[in-house]
Amino acid sequence: MAVTRLLRVSITVADLAGMTAFYRDGLGLEVGPEQKLGDPAWNRLLGLDEGTTARAVDIAVGQKILKLVAIRPARLILRSALRTTSGSSMWRSSPATSPRFGRG
Repeated sequence: MAVTRLLRVSITVADLAGMTAFYRDGLGLEVGPEQKLGDPAWNRLLGLDEGTTARAVDIAVGQKILKLVAIRPARLILRSALRTTSGSSMWRSSPATSPRFGRG
């Protein structure tokens, strides 16, 4: 079956702010407001852990929309909360400094 049209493209990114700036400032595309995502039904559908959250931005590319999505796994949120409440560092990296997941 041939592809006849493209409805939506989503790209997972580690640095949502940096990629948004690239598309807006570097390519001159229109950027929509940041959205917060965290629907448990979508998490189950995508096989994500319960409590996983995401932030997203829509980029207008002509008549189409490109969605940039930065996912923050639930296990990093939990680690961050435990680290904050215990006052001691139980892990070598925090979500804010982890090179794998980027900032925020």
